Amino acid sequence: MNLTNLNEINFLSASRRTRSLITVAMIIIFVTVLDSSTHTNNLQRVLNRGTLTILTIEGATTFYEKSGVCNGFEFLIANDFAKKLGVELEIKTKMNFEELTLALHAGEGDLIAANATQTALAQNLLYFSKPYHFVSEQLIYRRGNPKPGKITDLEGTMVLSNQPTFLVTKIKETQQDNPRLFLIDNPSLSNTDKMQMVHTNDYDYSIVDSLSFNMNRHIFHRLAVGIEISEKEPLSWGFLKDGDKSLLSVANLFIHDFITQSKIDDIKQKMFLNPDQFSTSNSQLLEKMENQRLPKYRHIFKKIANQRNFEWELLAAIAYQESHWDALATSPTGVRGLMMLTQDTAIEMKIQNRLDPLQSVLGGAKYLEKLITRLPKRVYHSDRIWLALAAYNFGLRNIEEAIAQTKTANKDPDLWVDVRSLLLHLNKNSRSHAGDAAYTNGKIAVKYVDSIQYYLNYLRLRSLLNGKKEPSTTRCLKLA
Repeated sequence: MNLTNLNEINFLSASRRTRSLITVAMIIIFVTVLDSSTHTNNLQRVLNRGTLTILTIEGATTFYEKSGVCNGFEFLIANDFAKKLGVELEIKTKMNFEELTLALHAGEGDLIAANATQTALAQNLLYFSKPYHFVSEQLIYRRGNPKPGKITDLEGTMVLSNQPTFLVTKIKETQQDNPRLFLIDNPSLSNTDKMQMVHTNDYDYSIVDSLSFNMNRHIFHRLAVGIEISEKEPLSWGFLKDGDKSLLSVANLFIHDFITQSKIDDIKQKMFLNPDQFSTSNSQLLEKMENQRLPKYRHIFKKIANQRNFEWELLAAIAYQESHWDALATSPTGVRGLMMLTQDTAIEMKIQNRLDPLQSVLGGAKYLEKLITRLPKRVYHSDRIWLALAAYNFGLRNIEEAIAQTKTANKDPDLWVDVRSLLLHLNKNSRSHAGDAAYTNGKIAVKYVDSIQYYLNYLRLRSLLNGKKEPSTTRCLKLA
């Protein structure tokens, strides 16, 4: 077969789509390596066994699983890589970076994907891929306290964990001339652990990378960045330095395409969820309601979620958007209860008492389920949920029209991000609404979904923070 004459080659994929694409360049590299050696190389092993295994540490910036749904910055990128290879993705978590490198050398995984800088990977004698993101080290402190200006002026306690060697040396050198600063070094702490400790005033300062701060700042709303400690450093995947660069070469091609096609920007939008749209007061109110109201209804969300195959955090996020978890809430238009059901919806869903929390959550879940089933089955799990939520707010016929207009605009009608963009700029001649109404209501639907995504992400991260971390092996069926 003359591979150079092909534009693309399809491989059967067991992940998001039934088919996935591998570029000609990838295949040429694969074939070239095959021809030059009689032994099975790293890329061949992955393709032969049908599984790509990544090694990582559990966390929001890496990988986590809640209620059967997988998420995390590294996971979403690696999952797309596995899809491009036409293989399943297996995730193995370890407790720290030292365990990751030991596991890689022991053959437990194919690569390390753990928000590692190229400096850290080089220190551990690993090959590193092209960068896919850049991070800096930031000194964080608690809002309300004086903003630190220089490290030499710090007073109080600073908790450190797994910081780059040069940074620890720099801080310790500073401490020699500053007896008012006390350092606590605990290698077992994650970035979120350190952020929580400063958030709750257990310590005055810590140092975390900018990715961790941006991803978690809405659940730690009392934190702020005081000092940029380092220049931005590239994040990369780590590969065994065994002379075999077959998998690394394909990974580099993938990362290049992933960035040039703006897919990395889509993941950033999904993970960061524009926290600037939500003020500190929004986060404070959410935290207050989480502590005061959510405990009363958490068991109901979990029960109905288990029955209807949803994340409990999703149902809770919808209820917070609808009623702020007020079971007796009633609007001037007559919608009532935790999920703010209309009388017509309650009758359709066979709900007798909208003010009964269990019935309200059940009615909302059944109605969302109905909307999801009305959408094309080819649409991926998470996109179906966001489209269904938009229909929950804007009406199914209006969302179907928006999907049609998205296709007409040569965008992907199966992706919420593309339909979302269309809703923000609805045609003034929309058949379902006249004039500015279509534009206004489209924006309201987007704001509705954005808010639920924000609350969902908050609840997921809070669940992750309160959960027990243990090494694990996972294959995901659902993606966030």
